[in-house]
Amino acid sequence: MEPSYLPVLQRGDWGGHGQAYTRPLRRGSGATPHDLWISFAIVEREANSYITRADLASGSFDARALFRSALERLVARPHRGRWQTHRIEDTEFLLRGGDELTSSELLVRPWMRKAHAHYLAERVFVAMPHRFALIASVDPLALAPTVGGMYEDALRQRSGALSPMVFVLEDGSVVGTLDASSKPATPSDDTLPATEEVVLAPLLVFFFVATADGEVERSEFERFERALTEAASKSAGMVRSLLERAISCFESDLGHVANLMQREDPVISLTRLSRTLKERFPVVEREQFGRAMVALARAIAGPAVTEHGASRTESARSEEQALATIELLLHDFPCDRASPPPS
Repeated sequence: MEPSYLPVLQRGDWGGHGQAYTRPLRRGSGATPHDLWISFAIVEREANSYITRADLASGSFDARALFRSALERLVARPHRGRWQTHRIEDTEFLLRGGDELTSSELLVRPWMRKAHAHYLAERVFVAMPHRFALIASVDPLALAPTVGGMYEDALRQRSGALSPMVFVLEDGSVVGTLDASSKPATPSDDTLPATEEVVLAPLLVFFFVATADGEVERSEFERFERALTEAASKSAGMVRSLLERAISCFESDLGHVANLMQREDPVISLTRLSRTLKERFPVVEREQFGRAMVALARAIAGPAVTEHGASRTESARSEEQALATIELLLHDFPCDRASPPPS
């Protein structure tokens, strides 16, 4: 009878790499202690028995057949996990909990595709901070600190800590990683890092539209704050988190964004922001964020510009042009019109 080997995830600094047969979780990874590897073991109460490199070299096992049969046993085991919804503050997470093989369930594509279906998203972010949990979200900014905290707790408690990394899923498979242990970047003097650039996008939209007629009025501040709060409340996942962060830094970063606009043509800043959204955001979130930016621009322009962009007064012509620029750069993505819906 063939031994009941199961896939077991291992840290990059696991001491068994020298003898046990392991393969990187994704091609091209494995260079850091936080990268994960797949080993194959008979899981026992006292100690696991692993397939070694020598076993594979001797021809005792075929690597592809081994992986396939190990996945079948992982799916068939009685203590497999199930996705459950949890909320931490205002962010929704999906969590799988169970035995020490729960983290290995990342390898079961049909189960990971259920996370895509739950969020209606082409891209989902997952993490295995320790062996007994698998957590997923569409909001990496909220997921990263949660994963980092769970990982640190597991390290202190010596309870199967795996990795603080956040893994990127597309169609149920890992395609990349984000490092949850890295600290958020801070704005530089010249340009903003990609994440902060997106967070400060609402403030850039505010200044671009509000200053189009040569002055910023108090009523424009008030309309912007109301519209930003409303946009955040109507959004979900990653977009909601970004807008909520924009609310929290509204007053503290206004001066920083104003200085940036004095040093760089705001159209250049908006063009760079548009490129960042296209390169880094899934289609659904990109469209949602773009619509929120257009709604903010219309709110700032106020009653002088109608919903369809038609100017009601001659003095509003400059703000109408600013609104048209926002719509062109941050909402209209003609290259995405034929994109398939999220799986």
